[in-house]
Amino acid sequence: MKTPLRALEPALQHYGVKASAARQIHEGFNYHFQLTTSAGEKRLIVFRRQPGKPPRDFQFNLWQHMRAGGFTLIPPTLKTASGRDYAGTPLGTVALVDWVPGQSGSTHRDWSGPLLSDAAGVLADLHAAVRDFRPERAGADQLAPLYLPADAWVDRSEALFADFCDRTAPTAGVADAVRMQMQGARDRFDGAAYRTALEAGTAVVHGDYRPGNLVLDDGRIVGVLDLDAAFWESRVYDVAYAAFQFAGDEGVYPQPSAATAVDFVRHYTQRWPLTPAERALLPFFLRQVVLKRLLAGHDTEPRLALLEQLDNGLEEDLVRAAA
Repeated sequence: MKTPLRALEPALQHYGVKASAARQIHEGFNYHFQLTTSAGEKRLIVFRRQPGKPPRDFQFNLWQHMRAGGFTLIPPTLKTASGRDYAGTPLGTVALVDWVPGQSGSTHRDWSGPLLSDAAGVLADLHAAVRDFRPERAGADQLAPLYLPADAWVDRSEALFADFCDRTAPTAGVADAVRMQMQGARDRFDGAAYRTALEAGTAVVHGDYRPGNLVLDDGRIVGVLDLDAAFWESRVYDVAYAAFQFAGDEGVYPQPSAATAVDFVRHYTQRWPLTPAERALLPFFLRQVVLKRLLAGHDTEPRLALLEQLDNGLEEDLVRAAA
């Protein structure tokens, strides 16, 4: 966007603030801008239209529920002139939130030691703040594969695999490896344990808890960003996903430091232990968090290599850490 300030002015009018500078800082699921405004530094989020995402109210209600539950690391939203948390604009849905000063966690290369323990503890605190948030779940036919809860994902796994093959035309060897891993994930899914886990833990998750969505200042975690990927799911999904994300270069890839993944799970469960039903689901989610994005066509070979690491002992190490 060559002239972001001018382009963003229609969005700012809803908030009654004027901006003197704007720069785009992130483009992923949504667009993020840093603004210098009459009310101080702010972050403007422009929510991109994406078929199959949870409805916008889901994310904003989750945002407010977290803060009401005492999780202050989610930055507060500014209200529009009409008192809403977001505004409908020609750019799409937008939200204006406080700016959290610091550095992106993705710039920090070593997450071992006390900082890893803090990251795991923050995730446990986030989950505790949304423990009683029970929004009505959207129908599986309304959700894109990334946002499918585990039971719906298992039910549709054959169709997801067929779609993967149609879109990516994998070699026979890759297709066989993916099919085998999907069968391994399905074999590890326990529907009864899943229903019990949702009652005991959470029914929603952050969905993308990783270093790049944390803000660090002077070696401390001072902010958690980006609920773009939040959806209906057990907290075990976040635990499995984050264990991989903090153990090496961001992205779910083979882990150069499997010990860090194990330590993340151990630190998390020290803060909030998993129930027996949740522990029974961990082997499934360790595979599903990798397969979800693999089936979308992202980095198939590296993700298969990570699944092989699970087969070769990493799964057992992570399950023991959660015990």
